[in-house]
Amino acid sequence: MMKPSYFKLILLATLFILLTGEGKARFHSSPLEAKGPKMANVLTIDNNGGEACLAPGETVKVELKITGGTGYDWHVEGLDETHLKFIGKKTRAVSPGNIAGGPVLGIWSFKAAAPGDTLLKMLYYRIWEGSKHPAGRFEVKLHITSR
Repeated sequence: MMKPSYFKLILLATLFILLTGEGKARFHSSPLEAKGPKMANVLTIDNNGGEACLAPGETVKVELKITGGTGYDWHVEGLDETHLKFIGKKTRAVSPGNIAGGPVLGIWSFKAAAPGDTLLKMLYYRIWEGSKHPAGRFEVKLHITSR
């Protein structure tokens, strides 16, 4: 049977892991952790600020929620086309019944072109307000390496 002090210690450690996100699954925090063929293929807001690996020729999709009917949208900023090519964007309704002005999921597709590191950066803003003060940011460092 555990003593109360051990129970408190385990409870505190569990809370720390949950609150800091240390227990979350993630893509590679460094290129050295990229063991084997485990590569990124879909990035979401959970990957914001992280890193991911791709091989030249592979595609990666970025899936981000958009509040429909507000004018806000995600915009790709400063794409390094030497390493990453934009393929296209699609949207899909998130709520059942395809409610007009309801939330949608934006899906951007990119293809890794040449080996190297690049930053995929997207900003969430209304086009008529400009990107100076975005309502959201999404950034992922991509490592494009041969397997």
